[in-house]
Amino acid sequence: MRVFTLRSLTRTPFLIGALFTLLVLFVLPAHADAACTHYASPSGGGNGLSQSSPFQIANFWSVASAGKTLCLLDGVYTGANSMINPPQGLNGPKPAQSQSKQ
Repeated sequence: MRVFTLRSLTRTPFLIGALFTLLVLFVLPAHADAACTHYASPSGGGNGLSQSSPFQIANFWSVASAGKTLCLLDGVYTGANSMINPPQGLNGPKPAQSQSKQ
């Protein structure tokens, strides 16, 4: 029986690749789903708060604000309600401006 330590794992390129693959396949997708606050689908008619009740992209703009994330479900998005076209006046944070001393 061979015992693997962290030191022996980091010296083996194959095992490093395998660990990275496991991280990408199992850890990152779970985290990505947690970031969604709203969901849209091409035929959505729900409240957008879950994958089982998605709304259309156009419905997101009325609730969009800092910290909100829209995740698009599988499908073919066509038509005006499926276009990513935020209304004017919906802006992110203002960029920092430098102030020079004179």
